Amino acid sequence: MEIIESNKGIDKLAFNGYMYVMKHAGKNYYTWRCNKKSSLNCPAILHTSINKTDPILKVQHQHPAEQSKIEIAKP
Repeated sequence: MEIIESNKGIDKLAFNGYMYVMKHAGKNYYTWRCNKKSSLNCPAILHTSINKTDPILKVQHQHPAEQSKIEIAKP
């Protein structure tokens, strides 16, 4: 798992070949959604601690992982 800053300065989370964007910052954890939510209607949801560690996949992806696109997104 790693945090990648987007061109707009927003944190994205890369985990197991998938990219996530923050959906909600809660009191005890962050909720992240798949960055393919809009284009592929992927329902995947991931939770992390408030320290952005300990990822837990809550809802599975409906598309294959794209590790190569994550490598491209890295600075």
